[in-house]
Amino acid sequence: MIIVPTADMAIVNIQDSFEDVISDVESKTIQSESIWIARRFSSDEDHQEFFLVNVSLDSKGKIKFDSPDVTFSRLESHKYTVSIKGDTYELVAPAFKIDTAKEGVSAVAMTKNGQSLIVGNEKCDIVHYDTETKDKIWEVNQAHFGGILKLVVFPSDRVLLSVGMDFQTKLWSLDTTTTAATRTFVDQKKEITDAALIGNGRNFMTASRDGSVNLWECSTGSVVSKFQRIDNMADPCTSLTISTSSEKVALSDLVGGDMIFESEDKVVYVGYASGTIQQYSVGGHYQTPVKYHYDAGVSCLATFGDHVVAGYDNGRVVVWREMGSYLLELNEHYSVRNIQVEKWDGVRASMVVSNGPDLLLRITFDSSDGTFRYKFMVGLGELFRVSLITGGKGVVVATHDEIVGYK
Repeated sequence: MIIVPTADMAIVNIQDSFEDVISDVESKTIQSESIWIARRFSSDEDHQEFFLVNVSLDSKGKIKFDSPDVTFSRLESHKYTVSIKGDTYELVAPAFKIDTAKEGVSAVAMTKNGQSLIVGNEKCDIVHYDTETKDKIWEVNQAHFGGILKLVVFPSDRVLLSVGMDFQTKLWSLDTTTTAATRTFVDQKKEITDAALIGNGRNFMTASRDGSVNLWECSTGSVVSKFQRIDNMADPCTSLTISTSSEKVALSDLVGGDMIFESEDKVVYVGYASGTIQQYSVGGHYQTPVKYHYDAGVSCLATFGDHVVAGYDNGRVVVWREMGSYLLELNEHYSVRNIQVEKWDGVRASMVVSNGPDLLLRITFDSSDGTFRYKFMVGLGELFRVSLITGGKGVVVATHDEIVGYK
């Protein structure tokens, strides 16, 4: 394993309303105002440096930033740099915000056309927003008997999958304002921690802390197959991600008969509390020899190309592949809670990662040399609970009481 040494990581933050201040100065609503920038290091969480930057207009009416301690610059819309004592950091600010009135956001999903945003909250409600007007389209109260853990929009943009703390998974129509679920799926005995669609969604998979991963068929609500680790069947599943394999299962060998679709070349990687990541053949219903292990619990998973990227409870991110692995050390005091891959061009992957109450990063991994670069995604309140999705409007981040979008 190649380790990228960032154990003493710098964590940079900025006043969440700083772009409002800049806008007010540019519009001459105010003449000048100061914004704050903070930096601390993960090795010393109790001490933080604070710096003030004065925002005003120069003699030509252009925005300027003055500070005796730092150099702050705007590169382009919503993108900035700050240099502190010789070190330069890149900052990315939100392109839009939706105030959710402190509803306790716990999950979020977006249609691929970017027109609809669906939010789940701790009150067990599901709310459907129009992203342009910010208005509510419809709302389902008490959609589950426990808080909403995950939401997934089908590729058709017409169906929504929800996972609740009540160990249930449900399907909802996005075409109507009906408040009744079209189908409910119940089988697993402990908390469902993750869910993912296969292809167009006629099948989907759910992971549970009871150690099982279920393959479901939508129209009947049936369990097609159940996957558990051979060497530890009770190891709690914390996450899963589905990928395409170059090896296909022969149609005659597919397990599931007429209830399995688009699965002959699909594999699922499952993350476990033990630190193991195990690959399974979805269509063949067997555990493959591909297995990765790191000495910390897996907290989240994603894939790009033939790479698997995992977040861990000890603040590490590992990019795995059969040829080797690369480890990035972030803030060890907090687990990596979310990873969303934005794009993969065959060489570089861009992903968004949350790690701790105020650390949201856009990380670029270069597979040609195994290096990582990252930018700080700022302009949010504290991120004690965060959901990430990629969709028609870029990356959408939901915290406890607001939703923001980054380009």
